[in-house]
Amino acid sequence: MDWRGRGTRVAVVGGAGFLGLHLARHLTYGRARVRAVDIRTDRPAGLPAAAEYVGGCDVSDAGKLRAAIRGCSAVVNLVGVISYWRRDRERLWAVNCEGAAAVARACADEGVERFVHVSSSAALGFRNDPGDPIDEDFRFDWKSPLAKHYMVSKRAGDEAAALAIDRGVSTAIAHPAAMYGPGDTTNTARLFTAVHRGRVRVVPPGGNAVVDVRDVALGISLLLASERRTERYLFVGQNLTFREIVEEVGRAVGRPARPARLPRWSRQPLCASLRILEPMWSPEKMVAPDDLELGFMHRYASSRRAEGALGWKPSFTFGETVADQARDLRERGLL
Repeated sequence: MDWRGRGTRVAVVGGAGFLGLHLARHLTYGRARVRAVDIRTDRPAGLPAAAEYVGGCDVSDAGKLRAAIRGCSAVVNLVGVISYWRRDRERLWAVNCEGAAAVARACADEGVERFVHVSSSAALGFRNDPGDPIDEDFRFDWKSPLAKHYMVSKRAGDEAAALAIDRGVSTAIAHPAAMYGPGDTTNTARLFTAVHRGRVRVVPPGGNAVVDVRDVALGISLLLASERRTERYLFVGQNLTFREIVEEVGRAVGRPARPARLPRWSRQPLCASLRILEPMWSPEKMVAPDDLELGFMHRYASSRRAEGALGWKPSFTFGETVADQARDLRERGLL
């Protein structure tokens, strides 16, 4: 059965967000009947006119959530919080873990046929070896001090999604890398602003897996069409050092950047100093200590499984992605 075909009703929980709007457009173009569900009360401007919108739905309200997905044969859960600030750990757990459990229960209670839980590559951990990217079967040491609250909360959300599996719902889990692309005005947009203002003069020596949000939307669409059950899929465009990322962003915003790399010996004293300041500083003024510490690691991943099993391939280079994102930020007056 194809859960993304013409006339199929698909609920996108978290449908007013960055990925949600791209996915809604992608599924609508594929002639699916999209119902975007979100805690946001007003209908987002970027949602296709053909898509239904159910606003004011907090996933912690079981009754509202069940009513919001009722009648849908497929559900995609995009609800999540990204933060490496320790002050946010309770919120991370409430949204990334308990929220995933709530959506999984609602899918089982409402007889949903197909459930796609969208997690993160962070939920799989990292090897810190630029020559050996992780895959979906990698086993991370979750007792390591490098297992940060965000990572642990996303991993717990994956385990919570198993509630749907245990109750007979056909389920798959998507693990996108760090997402960039047009439409993001919060997370990665801060990097564009900082580079545009010439504020990024040093970067940590590690790297990260990145992917275009539009390629992730395609991957989720393919998962909806797939008969494969209870499997994980990484979606990765490229693996890049943080210096390469900043240089590409610099080209996109018209402010060439050539940041210096922090020496590896500086990780411990820098992070220790920032942790002292963390309770007193805001995200706008300081990088989170946990985020900086992970910046010294190579968090690379491979999407071989998605390419082989689903036929998924990234359509955009990172340069094309950030060029489109910079153009979008300019049009919004944010750059």
